[in-house]
This record gives sequence, structure tokens and C-alpha cells, in this order.
Amino acid sequence: MNKQNCLTLISLLAMSSLAGGCKYQEGLIINTMKGTVVVPRAAAIKTGLDAAGNPLSADPNIANIGPVYIGVFPSVYPANVVASFPHPEVGPQYQDGVEGDTYPYGGTTVGDIRFACFQALACKVTSGRFVDYDAMAIWFNDILGQPIVSADNQNVTSGELIRQTCFDLLEVTSDEEVRLTAFEDRNGDDKLNELDLDFVENADGDFEGEFTLWQQDFFWDRDEEREKGCTPGLDCTGFSVWAFADQPDSVSGRFTACEDGSNEGFEVEEYNHDFFGGRSVPDVLNRPTQYITEGDIVANEYLDGGDWVEGAYLWKDVYDRPTIRLGHEVSP
Repeated sequence: MNKQNCLTLISLLAMSSLAGGCKYQEGLIINTMKGTVVVPRAAAIKTGLDAAGNPLSADPNIANIGPVYIGVFPSVYPANVVASFPHPEVGPQYQDGVEGDTYPYGGTTVGDIRFACFQALACKVTSGRFVDYDAMAIWFNDILGQPIVSADNQNVTSGELIRQTCFDLLEVTSDEEVRLTAFEDRNGDDKLNELDLDFVENADGDFEGEFTLWQQDFFWDRDEEREKGCTPGLDCTGFSVWAFADQPDSVSGRFTACEDGSNEGFEVEEYNHDFFGGRSVPDVLNRPTQYITEGDIVANEYLDGGDWVEGAYLWKDVYDRPTIRLGHEVSP
């Protein structure tokens, strides 16, 4: 081996040694964590009258379930401590009229507010609630009595027209890119139907939906670890899970936790289209009382060994898959 090759080899070995010696265990626990949200059957039934004054259908429909926001927090207080409903712990209030921040560790949703391609649908459509565009057209036009109106003031009754309008405005070519309707076979039965939506009816007649906290930092009680010798991520008391469903307004059908469509969300500015599609507010988990209104439903219990237990689920084992129930309906 010549001198140059020998020096090169020594350099590579030195770099390898340094790289191995620089490893540092930061003590972080980061996992993809999963769970289930249960929405009571009654919450999927919209009561009252449609826009024409006719009684609404008494049949449950997950289109009545708005986006479900899920967060993990240091703790969750029962109803009538922070608010009239179970509410995450709140930090100090620094400004008059502005509530303190809940400082969530992380969060996700089951369904999100989507751009629905027509100004008449801004802040009214949640992903994962309709099998196809025809179902969406029937829901708004026939069931709710809230006609979908095009830019030239024509009633839109064709699901295919909604689909093609989305493809045109978003410049896409597949339902998967639009993410308004069912686009993947989630249950593996080689069909696209109601079993592939975010919520599926269970044996009790309620509706279940899975949620995922992607690459979530796990936090635990350090005093408990020091004093009791618990193992972080396995049996140390972790954060609390809390959620609420932003139910559509009984009159307008809009979601409270959606920017009002004025200069917010996807902008359409083409020929006779000129509007903003609206979007979910960015601080919905930080200051939820600003957005939770009458008729919304909030998590108030979790499943433990086959029984429902009142309170918030305390995550201890990162591989647990908790089931929480949105059983508290917010009253006036």
C-alpha cells in the first residue's frame, strides 16, 4: 500500500471512529400513536327543519358529524371548571379578552375542512363524509335544502359536475388529490363505499373513527419517574387525550372553527370564479372555547376494560390504542 492510500485509510477510520463516538441518546420518545373516537348515534342525526321548512330526515348520517379535533394536553378538567364542558388545562392569560393558551403537545383530526370547489360550500364540507360527489349533491340539495349554486347562479345537482369543477380549479386528475370523497379501499373489500369513510357504525349503533398522531413526542411525569421508578412510555403517567366535534351550524351549515372565507383558504380567481374557499382556524386546539358553540360535542369519557369511565384518558403506554367518547353535548 502506498503512502497516499495509507493516509486515506487512516482518515476514513478516524472519521468512522468519530462518527461512532458522537452518538448521543437524548432520551426522547417519539412514536406514531393511534386511537379511536366514538360519536354517539344521536349526534349523527340532524333534527329540525330544512331551508324550505320541511322536517329533516331522522336517519343518522355521518355528514352530520363535523371535523373532530383531537389533542394531547398536560391535563383535562371536568365540566364547569374552565368551561361548561370538559376542557384542557389553560395557561396564564396575558391579554384582556383573550383566554390563556392550552399549550397542546400535539394534535390531529378525523376529517378536515376541505375546499369544496363552490363558494356556496365554503366552510361546510368535511373530508371523509361522502362516498362520492353524487352523495354530496344529494346531501346539500335534497336533504338539507341548501342548494349548491354555481358561479353563473345555476343549481348544481350533478355530482360529476362537482367533480369536474374540482379537477379544473385544483388542476388535478384524481379524487385522491381532491380528498373530498372516499378514494381508498380502507377495509380491503375491493369496494369504495360507506365502510371506507372516516366514521363507521359499530354494533351499538354509534359511529367510530380512528385517529393517528404521527411521530408524536411523548411527555410524562418526571417526578413520578424519579420517585416511583416508572418507565417512560410504558407505565409513567403521560398526557391526557381530549377532543371535540365542530358540528355544522343548525341554520347556515357552516363550521365555527373555519375562517370565514374572506381572504382565507384556497383562492379561486378565474373567469367568473372569484372567491376564497375558507380553511380551519390555526389555533383551534390552543383556544377551543372561542370555537366551541351550542350543539358541538366534547369528549367526556373513555373505554376501560369494556366499561365507559368518566374523565380524560391518561396515556401511559405509547402502544396503547385508547377509545374516547364524545358524549358531552354543549348546551346554551
